[in-house]
Amino acid sequence: MTFRHGGAIGRACHASLALVALRVMAAQCGVPVRRAAAAWFAACLLLAMRSEAGGGPENVALVINARSWASQTVAWHFAQLRQIPVSHWVYVDWPASNEQTDVARLRRDILQPVLATLAARGVAGQIDYVVYSADFPWLVDCSLDAEGLQLPPQHAPAASLTGLTVLWPLVNAGRIDYLRLDANRYYRPTFAGAAHPAAGEMEDDAVAGLPPLTATHGFRNWYGWGPEPRPREAGGSFHLLSTMLGVVSGRGNSVQEVLSYLSRSAAADGTHPQGTIYFVRNADVRSRTRDAAFAAVAQAIEAHGVCAAVIEGVAPQAKADVQGVQMGIADFDWPASRSQILPGAICDHLTSFGGVLSEGAGQTPLTEFLRHGAAGACGTVVEPFAIAAKFPHPAMHLHYVRGCTLAEAVYQSVAGPYQLLVVGDPLCRPWARIPQVDVPELRPGDVVRGTVALCPQAAAHGPSVDRFVWFVDGIQVGEHAAGETFSLQSESLPDGYHELRVVAIEDSDIESQGRWLCPVTIANHGRAVQLELEPPQCAWGETVTIRLRAAGAAYVGLLPTLPGVAPLAKGPEAVLRLNTRGLGLGLLTLQAAAAFEDDPNRLVRSAPAQLEIRPPPLIAAAASNDAALKPGLLLKWGSGSQAVVERADARAWLAECGVPPGTPFVLQGEFRADDDGWWQLQLRHSADVALEIDAQRVYESQGGDADAYHYLPLFLAAGRHRFQLTGQADEIARLELRLGAAGLRVAGSAWCQHEE
Repeated sequence: MTFRHGGAIGRACHASLALVALRVMAAQCGVPVRRAAAAWFAACLLLAMRSEAGGGPENVALVINARSWASQTVAWHFAQLRQIPVSHWVYVDWPASNEQTDVARLRRDILQPVLATLAARGVAGQIDYVVYSADFPWLVDCSLDAEGLQLPPQHAPAASLTGLTVLWPLVNAGRIDYLRLDANRYYRPTFAGAAHPAAGEMEDDAVAGLPPLTATHGFRNWYGWGPEPRPREAGGSFHLLSTMLGVVSGRGNSVQEVLSYLSRSAAADGTHPQGTIYFVRNADVRSRTRDAAFAAVAQAIEAHGVCAAVIEGVAPQAKADVQGVQMGIADFDWPASRSQILPGAICDHLTSFGGVLSEGAGQTPLTEFLRHGAAGACGTVVEPFAIAAKFPHPAMHLHYVRGCTLAEAVYQSVAGPYQLLVVGDPLCRPWARIPQVDVPELRPGDVVRGTVALCPQAAAHGPSVDRFVWFVDGIQVGEHAAGETFSLQSESLPDGYHELRVVAIEDSDIESQGRWLCPVTIANHGRAVQLELEPPQCAWGETVTIRLRAAGAAYVGLLPTLPGVAPLAKGPEAVLRLNTRGLGLGLLTLQAAAAFEDDPNRLVRSAPAQLEIRPPPLIAAAASNDAALKPGLLLKWGSGSQAVVERADARAWLAECGVPPGTPFVLQGEFRADDDGWWQLQLRHSADVALEIDAQRVYESQGGDADAYHYLPLFLAAGRHRFQLTGQADEIARLELRLGAAGLRVAGSAWCQHEE
């Protein structure tokens, strides 16, 4: 079989050319570019190769808030753990709230630009998961789409970011049908009165003498879904799976907690853990809504050789083996239970506000499970009225045990997901039977010229391998059946560094994947590009020098395209000064790219280099007389005027305190850090402001956008810290200050003090 791919790689390397074509198409058709993009994305899904397999890094679109250091930090960490190709990273400039937005803005500024970017890069057809990093809004007001409709309370037009992404065709069309409780056709119904799957489909359960509870099927973007157990070859509904990797505002987790549970979940893949999945039953309506299925699902799980138990109470007590838990309770104290969540666990509690992550909300949030090590958790973002279809059916854990990814298990079990927020690692798959793949003809670092015959091999740990799918630099380029040999014609690739991937797919409805990654250098035309980093390690806030060189090139540039960095520079050389204050923390893999006049549609890439951005030294705690402190913040302005501020929130509190426009002001306060670590600062301001922490200037801005949020990390030693914010009030006089380690809180009397 011959391996050809020039068109796909060209599209991926030059997304800008595809975007130009998109704009031309939009103009010719007389439609807005984003509507054209959405239509193009839909067409890409329909025309995708039917051999594509979901459940792997090549099928993930990773969405990053370009304004947020936390979003970048979490995304880089996840990409490193999961080997997400750079071609699948989508930076979105999101200046608004990281808690809520409206459906029109979601479509215009997040969903449609993401779909347009994936289509322009030529990867739309292989995307099964749209995964959001931190600092995106988790609550979406859908009142605009419901305008003029009389909706019952249980269909309140408020939704989650992840739920609407799953139902993206309806959302893009503005069809309020996404509020339906059967809108997710990937939901695999339990077979109480429904048609059973084909004989032998659920062999493990049948062997145990149990009736099959539900079919289980891996997710693919091109599958059409309906009420029948198997996907349709034509027609049906189309979806994308979606999670948020973490929420770090409000009642969310700390950035370090998010990094920790993502690392734990990645390490759980294919381990076939020996823990127990607990179903906790009690008299609360939150339990009674779904506990009738607990016993049958637990039996089916046990038939797969995994321990499951139905217990009474609020939460598992003194259990060191919690491999998953499904509860029904409004409030719980996990540390008090003395139970331990094992890597890879999915945990949820059916309650009204588990997904309401704003500061001060009631009930225990889903982030408490993640804080203690769960791979994923979920909860509704608005009152759901204890409707079972809005929450995961207990069979979620059965799908997971059968080998599905976390996202596949969750969404096969939720019929109406529009209000459900899912947070965690979508690719975690503890019980997957992962094929081991090798291509003996190539080894990492090989230099490849001409045509090379390749024959992948796979050792299966379950069903045999059905086929192999090939990717170059993350872009799907072909597939072939197991046992076939094919030719890699390296002349059709540009010179330089390339990462080859082969994904082996097992012959089952789950379609578990195993993969082989191999970096090689193509050398047919004598072209190369180099990248130098000075220094390769630095503290956050320092500047890095990047030198790019490619003899004879028309343009050179940096991959990935980073916030504030021009994608290409004219000429064969460029020197970039990269200010890391606009970036995250951790390891960032960079490559140089070069375009040549005689072949501008294909980029020559350098070998990757890693830039490590480390936290700077901790800011030492300040000495303070706690006895002299009073609750709240102290605001001073003019000639001796002052007031105590209860909350530095989104209200026009500067004007309410009497600060006239044009008047300089000083806002002072103190707070305590319980431990050494990373803190977050979020600031929205319309006035000119500067902020100091313990006399160190950490932020300064000339002018502001009253609707834009600014994000900064703070690295604080345990103890008390002082802050001082200076500025000059304007006509709008809007100023919002949030701080926190685990989540963010409005600065105010609830936890800040001042010296009189």
